[in-house]
Amino acid sequence: MSQSSKESKGNMNDRSKILTHAIEHAAHLLPAQGPITMFVHHNTLHAFEEKNFHEAVREAKDIYDCEPYLHEDQYRDKLSQRKILREDLEQALEEFVEEDSIIPGIKNETRRRLRLAMLSHTLVEGTPEQIHWMIHESEMLKKFDSSVTAEAQERLTMDAHRWLSHVACQSAYRTPNIAPDTQIFQELKEESKGLFDWEDMDAWSEKEWTEWALKLLWKTMTVWVNKTSELAESTEKPNQPSLHKPYAISAEANTKINDILIPLCAAYIDQ
Repeated sequence: MSQSSKESKGNMNDRSKILTHAIEHAAHLLPAQGPITMFVHHNTLHAFEEKNFHEAVREAKDIYDCEPYLHEDQYRDKLSQRKILREDLEQALEEFVEEDSIIPGIKNETRRRLRLAMLSHTLVEGTPEQIHWMIHESEMLKKFDSSVTAEAQERLTMDAHRWLSHVACQSAYRTPNIAPDTQIFQELKEESKGLFDWEDMDAWSEKEWTEWALKLLWKTMTVWVNKTSELAESTEKPNQPSLHKPYAISAEANTKINDILIPLCAAYIDQ
């Protein structure tokens, strides 16, 4: 046998050994049982049995390129079908959310109750621009979603009614910058010009009170989210100057511009 033939055979043996080793390694991660149409007791993740369940499925996700859990909407479907109970969520939150403290700025609202609401209802996600567009092009701040119970609608509307009556009296004797509630009221009143009769609030219809309650809820959330973000930024970067500050557009001006530009651009995109 020539020298070249021996080298070629040796290279083939080396490649064969490498391939055999790779197959044996992959076999540890694959189930011994192939695809079947009937149930048999077999753990398809037997290679991860020594790990915590959630750790195992997350690691398997990266290896098998698959989804370890159902989509959130599928879990909510099970919740609506009572295959998952509200009590199940509450019990899970007691385990994962140890501190059930009051959320700053939100009266009588705890972290567990907030997380429970987030789990129970579909959240609208998107960039600030996308959410801004959805709010102005839909009826999100005009009527309640069908998933909101009649009891919750009534409670929120009554709370908004009481809040407005209280803050409207305060604003008559205080400057807008003294209290956060008064500031929110003044900004909302300015933004809602032409929508409500501020001279005769007692004559507002049920539809108007619903719209006011939703606008108040959204405004309050955005104010507190912005305050939280500003606090976090000041904590992380205490003395870092803003390079763009001289050219910054105020939030009020930006909102007015967007209200015109977004529908205008959308008209061209639709074409």
